[in-house]
Amino acid sequence: MLLTIHPNASSLTTAIRLFLLFLPLTTTAASCAGVLLQTIATRWDSLGSAYQSEICARGCEPVMSTWDDWTYNNAFLPLIDTMASEMSLSDNFKTTFTRIGQDIASGTKSECSALLSPGQHFCTGGNTPAGDKLAQWNWCFKKQAAKQASRNAFTMLRLVSSEICKGEAYKYLEDDKLWMEVLPQYMRKYADTCQLPPPKEERKQKEMKDEL
Repeated sequence: MLLTIHPNASSLTTAIRLFLLFLPLTTTAASCAGVLLQTIATRWDSLGSAYQSEICARGCEPVMSTWDDWTYNNAFLPLIDTMASEMSLSDNFKTTFTRIGQDIASGTKSECSALLSPGQHFCTGGNTPAGDKLAQWNWCFKKQAAKQASRNAFTMLRLVSSEICKGEAYKYLEDDKLWMEVLPQYMRKYADTCQLPPPKEERKQKEMKDEL
């Protein structure tokens, strides 16, 4: 949910670009489409950096089950509520995008779980692309998001054009507050509750005791 955009145009951005082409060609719709595409293309990087500094740098070890254990109830649902409130979105919008988010999460768990070997987590770093689990997960996640965007294209088009692109609601998506304050705040909340690994020396002593 969060990470670095691939150097080439991402499949998620491409999918959204395709169905945004069918928005009514009004000035507002054109501006809205531009904001959505620009947001996806540029803000993704800031989330990746925030994830590194707010979660990985604090020693957390997030894994695939973190979505069910913490993220869904403590970040995803509150974020949907916040965005719906800020942009005056309908209950139908909230319900639909909650379902799509769940479908993306299910697809990600199914298709991306094999990225982590036993003992690895999403903050496991590496000097090669194969060792950078955060970047690998990001790419796999975006593919699943693109699939769901394609499957739900007409539903999303209807809701985006009738609600997000109606008036100036879409401008909330380009606001620094969302990307620099709201989203990183959820990361900090997770980091405050995640179980940190014991210090190396303590771990070594425990392993020695277990061997005895």
